[in-house]
Amino acid sequence: MAKEVRFPKFGMSTVEVYVSQIFVNVGDRIAVGDPLVEVETDKVTLIMDSEVSGVITQVNVVKDGEYEVGDIVCLIADS
Repeated sequence: MAKEVRFPKFGMSTVEVYVSQIFVNVGDRIAVGDPLVEVETDKVTLIMDSEVSGVITQVNVVKDGEYEVGDIVCLIADS
């Protein structure tokens, strides 16, 4: 079963995030701690790391795209 990776709430007032870089593609094998995407909010820029190991089965974001907190970044299946 695939795990949904969602944009977390980065701060109390943050509702939107901007994806400035994507580090994964469909089919990539990843481990815990591997970078997924770089995001920018109105206050910070940070890299979201994977919390699980597996294979990227779907990427739902594009570079330079704007998304809301809670939107799905990607799906990761057990390897």
